[in-house]
Amino acid sequence: MSSAIRPRTLTALQRLRATRRIAGMAQFVRLRLCRLVRALGVILVLGVAWGAGCASAAHLPASFFGVNDEVLFSTPQSQWPAQLTEMQNGGVRFVRTDADWGMAESTPPVGGVHTYDWSQFDALVAALASHQLTWFPIIDYSAWWASAIYHDPYAPPRNDSDYAHYANALAQRYGANGVFWQEHPELPYLPVEQWEIWNEENYTGVYWQTGYDPGRYIDLYLAARGAIRSVDPSAKVVVGGLGDGPGSYTSYIARMYQHRPDAKGQIDAIGLHPYPQDEGQTAASSMQAIATLRTYLNSVGDENVPIEITEVGWTTESNGGVADSYRAQQLTQLIDDLAASNEGVTEFMPYAWATDHAVPDYFGMFNSDGTPTLEGTAYLEAIKALTAKPGDGNGGTGGGSRTPAIILSARWLARSETDRVTLKCQRVHQKCSGVLSASILPQLHSYFALLRRKRSLKAQHYSLRGGTQRTVNLKLPPALRRLARRNRFKVHVQIEDLTASLSVPSILHVVAVV
Repeated sequence: MSSAIRPRTLTALQRLRATRRIAGMAQFVRLRLCRLVRALGVILVLGVAWGAGCASAAHLPASFFGVNDEVLFSTPQSQWPAQLTEMQNGGVRFVRTDADWGMAESTPPVGGVHTYDWSQFDALVAALASHQLTWFPIIDYSAWWASAIYHDPYAPPRNDSDYAHYANALAQRYGANGVFWQEHPELPYLPVEQWEIWNEENYTGVYWQTGYDPGRYIDLYLAARGAIRSVDPSAKVVVGGLGDGPGSYTSYIARMYQHRPDAKGQIDAIGLHPYPQDEGQTAASSMQAIATLRTYLNSVGDENVPIEITEVGWTTESNGGVADSYRAQQLTQLIDDLAASNEGVTEFMPYAWATDHAVPDYFGMFNSDGTPTLEGTAYLEAIKALTAKPGDGNGGTGGGSRTPAIILSARWLARSETDRVTLKCQRVHQKCSGVLSASILPQLHSYFALLRRKRSLKAQHYSLRGGTQRTVNLKLPPALRRLARRNRFKVHVQIEDLTASLSVPSILHVVAVV
């Protein structure tokens, strides 16, 4: 770079950093004012205006919240209902736990024929569905006979094809219109729609015993994704939750793409484990890790790839342990900050619902007897507060039913004029009909610019037969699109289900081109 242009480039960079600092401070001030308004119940006109703004800024879809299970499904089945009822009543929507390959296929295939035992997973999925909960499976680890290191489950499989065959069999049984659901019409239809491929594959020496190998992992991911999507083309296949610090996230993904450039456009979501890295074990440290990953993804053209927080939490014991009251405070802080951010996080599942006190690291939010810790109580309160719509005191879906009739999926492309939204009717034996609408949610620093523009997109009616899906085009006016591209607005898509008088909201992102 010539010395003649270096000062101008540096000035532009400084301006960009200053703009981001100002935007960050504005967001910080807004969040604190929102909390103050909610806490004091201000009734003045100014307070009412701020309260309304806070309500929309802090809203999250009910589908945002899940939880990790650690020990529940290894206890006697008689102990499951009490804990699952707590999850259901608390607003949890899905439970992340292992789809242990070795448990389902304990013997190698004979003559190329794979034999699976689904009994344990059937019991798990039935228990979840009966409590209106969806399974979020981690397809892990290697079956003893398939491992690259004989009998070591934490080594990758020798052959991707064996792993992919297992992923395909899981999708055929528990995914959309799967065999399990056909065999159990008495259960609420809650098929698996997201599949996580491995866990902390970048944490070498623990969950990937053959050494640091992003290229080997992305080969496995793409093989599994292809196998799953051959069963359900709309399934979301998630890169296994990345751990071990922000630098590890970005370098690992960079090497994945270096090995398989064709992976671009084939990654549905990236799992992340932003455990606090700073000495104070603060939520701010977790947010920084999330922001680092989002910035990197944007820089390589993956603005539309969502981040899923598949693990995060605080322990009360061992090294780095904190008081239960402190972790309750920090978890609430992290959720509030996510609600006020625009980092493209679509799911959040803290670690863990319950863990074993006999193990040095106790992350449990609930005790084994079903009583909550302070952190557990804080989590359920956050779900209730952030999924409630204005005027809806019980938080969530408004009509009392917790099973969404419509599943929404979309990808918002900053350069296109029309965005494609796919609606899927989950009621196999009943029609779904209603109205789809969308509006822009601005960040504070660009709020007044947006007031000069039309804020709502045209509403569209839909009607679907049970078990079918339909793609709807939402046209974003060019002026709004240009504004959104510059300011990274969120697009809030609202589905009003007229069939059951439900409202199932979802947050999608119009991503800026930086």
